[in-house]
Amino acid sequence: MSFKLPSIRKNSVPTIISKNNIPRFQIEGVKELRQLGSGSFGSVILVRRTNNQQAVVKKIKKEDEEDNRQQRLFYKEAAILNNVNHKNVVKFLGICTKPCALMLEYLCFDFKPFGGSATVSSLDQYLSYIDDHDLVLEFPFQTLIATDIAKGLEYLHSNDVVHRDLKPGNILVSNTHYSELRGSQMEEAFKTSPIKCKLTDFGESRSEAAQTATLRHQATANVYRGSPAYMAPEIFSEASNKFVASMNDLQLVDIWALGMVLFIILNPDLEYPYYLDIQRAKRHGEKWREVIQSKMSKGELPKGSLKYHTLQATDWFIVSEAMERCLSYMPKNRPSAREISHLLERDFDIPCRNISLMCSQSTAIEELHARLVDGCDKEIVSIDNDGTNSCTFLAVLLADVLISDGEELPTQIDEWEELAQKVSVIIMKAPRKFNHLRDINRKYDVLEAYGRLRDGKLTKPGYEFTEEILTANRMYSPEGRRALIDGITRLFTVDDVPGVALYTCGGYTFLIGCKNGKFFLIDTHRISSSLGGNGNGILKVYPNEKESAKRVCCWIWKRLKDSGVDETNLQSLSIVDPPRYAVIVIKCDKLY
Repeated sequence: MSFKLPSIRKNSVPTIISKNNIPRFQIEGVKELRQLGSGSFGSVILVRRTNNQQAVVKKIKKEDEEDNRQQRLFYKEAAILNNVNHKNVVKFLGICTKPCALMLEYLCFDFKPFGGSATVSSLDQYLSYIDDHDLVLEFPFQTLIATDIAKGLEYLHSNDVVHRDLKPGNILVSNTHYSELRGSQMEEAFKTSPIKCKLTDFGESRSEAAQTATLRHQATANVYRGSPAYMAPEIFSEASNKFVASMNDLQLVDIWALGMVLFIILNPDLEYPYYLDIQRAKRHGEKWREVIQSKMSKGELPKGSLKYHTLQATDWFIVSEAMERCLSYMPKNRPSAREISHLLERDFDIPCRNISLMCSQSTAIEELHARLVDGCDKEIVSIDNDGTNSCTFLAVLLADVLISDGEELPTQIDEWEELAQKVSVIIMKAPRKFNHLRDINRKYDVLEAYGRLRDGKLTKPGYEFTEEILTANRMYSPEGRRALIDGITRLFTVDDVPGVALYTCGGYTFLIGCKNGKFFLIDTHRISSSLGGNGNGILKVYPNEKESAKRVCCWIWKRLKDSGVDETNLQSLSIVDPPRYAVIVIKCDKLY
């Protein structure tokens, strides 16, 4: 048999392409419209296909086409994208091998239908735009965005694919499903789905079919939009290049990155995690990598800005909670993507039971006004049960009653209804007994209200109040929120004897308690339907669950925000020790 040299056919297709039946396209068959972006990988170009639809072509640099590693990453990305199909993962349309290019669906968020001038494609661009133009309240989609991202990651992980480079720049945003509509059609589409997000850029991804060596990502000097700011602690340390990772390990790395993405969603005015720390360090000549390594060695998370503290505590609380769970320094303590997506879809106030009272502290004066409007009682200028500014007095009286009754507090559903009726009676009748002890035109703190009630022999003497300052941080700040959560958590008891608390902030006082593992809250003010009420006061009863203390706090923050209480309020903790019982008093003072 004669000798024959090996021969490679011209235009041969790499095995990974032919084996996976990856669709192909010819670059000559598309019309380039404009360049959308460029980077170290190459360029992204908007094109028009032969069917007249727009698409995106991602081309790698010409000099990289001969680079074996770049080619492998390129082909691997095509293979992974070809095998995934989910509404929160970018749709793959085909591959071109000469030159190396991928074709993907075109997605963008167009602000022009709302009177803007910009069109953005990625989440980082979207967040920068709404922050720069003060549009965050006009486009309050943080929870929707976070849910889409978590669902996309859940799908990948369920199919044994890890992303490994999750960051806002690799998340596409879109409103193309309604941006060309007009009138009622657009309004309906906007109400149903105002924004869609999809994961993209799978060049660094791994699948079960790919061989995993180490956890370390490709090095990059660009922390500002690059991966290092989103790296998990276990891969950022110098020892990580010796750490061989399983698929589960890599999924937990993705979860950390998801937490950092959520951090940026919660802080749209920051360019990347650790931004404030790095900017401060740069002024002293320190390098960004040293800053992150120092923070991680101490187990510290990035600092958020002050700008969005109120929203983080209220409208975006569930995103804050998801972020906190993802950013655990212990990988085994991080939740799965499925757990995070389920958390983000929940109403955090459920399964709280809302029992509306028969009245509020405003009822008496409202009834008087109604009589005056009807022409009755024209000579009456005041009433003896006027509950104006009485919430602190009412809360102190209720605390005294609950503590005195002790084991008579309800444990069954119908008994909570009975408590609501009892509270309603106190709201309507008690002001007659204490109004002569106060000026109804001013507000009182807990200690002063208690002193007047005690001297008027309306409460028992002997309560010893010891005030403990919890924090000097603002009430909506992460530190202030943690202080309140910790304070209310300390109320938890499974005993028949209740723990009772009074929370005061911005002129509002609420009673908080716990009995047999169930937290409850009483607010004597008028509560709207958006907060679970019907215009009267409310009794909220929470189940015996681990998260109930946080649920109480979440409702309080939303309640105060809706009432116009701003973030310039500090919190302090005072403990009151009557015989056998402890009353915790949390109050807020104004920052001057």
